[in-house]
Amino acid sequence: LRPLDDWGAAPAELDEADVELLARLEHERWCAARIAAGWGRGARDDAARRHPDLVSWDELGERSRELNRLFARALPRLLVRAGFQVVRGGSRIARDLAPSGVRA
Repeated sequence: LRPLDDWGAAPAELDEADVELLARLEHERWCAARIAAGWGRGARDDAARRHPDLVSWDELGERSRELNRLFARALPRLLVRAGFQVVRGGSRIARDLAPSGVRA
């Protein structure tokens, strides 16, 4: 990631391995934020702070996984709008950000 130096360039495209990894990391981030705010697993009930997706990535349903993938795929475009660009350097994203126990 670095400041954008070519405002006319197309946003970078992430490969599917990076999309999958970033989706997993986003889900983990979302879970941690919800748990820190007092949420727990259960049928969706915002007033009671319950959500069925407060599970590990491996337990997460495919529909919810795909929502995280959509966010990951949109990241390069969002970053360009904020004045940044993704810089490819091999598979550094996968190596540096892989959760423990996940092979990148």
